[in-house]
Amino acid sequence: MPTKGKLYGQADEHGIIQLDICASVGRGLLRAYQLTGNRRWFEAAAHWGDLLAAKCNLSPGAEPWPRYANPDDSPWKKVKDFDKQTGSMSLILASSTN
Repeated sequence: MPTKGKLYGQADEHGIIQLDICASVGRGLLRAYQLTGNRRWFEAAAHWGDLLAAKCNLSPGAEPWPRYANPDDSPWKKVKDFDKQTGSMSLILASSTN
């Protein structure tokens, strides 16, 4: 993911970007920073974390995030409950505990 744009290049903002995968990659970036000290990796992970925090839905009983960063571009948007953040939330929580 994303599913549109140039492979290993500029992504199309209308590609389907799964937030759980972003969180998992961010966790890998943090681990790589810990091993190498490469500050760019830390800064990228921190930026992604800041974006996730800024876009969190804090309403009681609501899902904190949709499944996709851009749910309106998802071809599955009409499937009931498909866009809810459920089990994949564990990836985000795991990255905050290590």
